[in-house]
Amino acid sequence: MSPGPLPASEAPRVRPQSRHEAEVSQRFREALAMDHHMVRAPEWQTPFSGTQDMIQRLLPFHVFQYPDSAIDAGVAREEQRVEASTPVLELRVQAFARRYDALLAREGDGGCYAPDHIQIDRQRIAALRLELEQIDDARLQRDISSVGDGLFW
Repeated sequence: MSPGPLPASEAPRVRPQSRHEAEVSQRFREALAMDHHMVRAPEWQTPFSGTQDMIQRLLPFHVFQYPDSAIDAGVAREEQRVEASTPVLELRVQAFARRYDALLAREGDGGCYAPDHIQIDRQRIAALRLELEQIDDARLQRDISSVGDGLFW
């Protein structure tokens, strides 16, 4: 048995409801398009005139929010990269320590260390420091993310 046509009293409610949904959908699309426009061409040269201006100009950047699953996947990839590079970095640090010990031993014997070797060692030290900072940052981010979801939100 088919339900049949809607009674006359219910028929007008269906049409305004679908029209309302279409209007709401259109407003959401327009708001998202406006947010994209404001993000692509932000007004960055003028200072904020107040709280409302700040909210109006910064809120469009919500389009850059990613789902937690995408963030977790990125963190997992970064952790794998850091874990893979840690042994190599440890070997480089050990080799540097051996070279430094050999330098100290040579200086104790009255030998000299060439200035260009000193410059090369300084560059290597700077590169190693940068890598260590990146590993520390990645570990800190991992520790922060493992504290628990929803702690700050």
